[in-house]
Amino acid sequence: MATRSKFTPFATRGRRSVTAILLTFALSSALSVSLSINSTARSSHRAEVVQIAARQRTLAEAYVADVLLAQTTWALAPRRTATILSASATALLDGGEAPAVEGDDDATVLPPTTEPGIRRQLEQEQRLVNDLIDTGAALLNDQPVDTRLTAGERITVTDPLLRLRVLAALTSSVSLNAARSISAAADRAVGESVTLQIV
Repeated sequence: MATRSKFTPFATRGRRSVTAILLTFALSSALSVSLSINSTARSSHRAEVVQIAARQRTLAEAYVADVLLAQTTWALAPRRTATILSASATALLDGGEAPAVEGDDDATVLPPTTEPGIRRQLEQEQRLVNDLIDTGAALLNDQPVDTRLTAGERITVTDPLLRLRVLAALTSSVSLNAARSISAAADRAVGESVTLQIV
């Protein structure tokens, strides 16, 4: 009658197998944690970026209102709004501090945008902001409004105030699209993180 061999995983000959299994578990855990941290890092600070991107819409409209008020009263408000608008556009694109809007205490430091599609939208927004500010400054200084625009706009109205309003509307629209794209990218990153955890 044949003798049956006993299963002894912790015997001397089985220690290599047990060590290999433990190493496999340790490596897979380390890989999972590393991928989770990487995925989470890509999703961090998205709320602040979306907030500043959405705020650009309000600032564009506020700039027009400030220019209108400054034509009859105080000329400092448009410059301050223009500075915040321009600095925020730069921070959204290249990273850095987006200054606070007075009364909101919403200054924040943003990471640079690396996703190519969103960068293109923010570059377009930055050009529109520059055109808006240049048009407002010309209007305030009683200078002719320069017809050369840097964002490729085709504005047919010649009245300086209407031109300013059209530029503000375009800036607002591009800002909204950028905020939506940033939110969608953040949602995708979270979805990828969930998928990664399932895998």
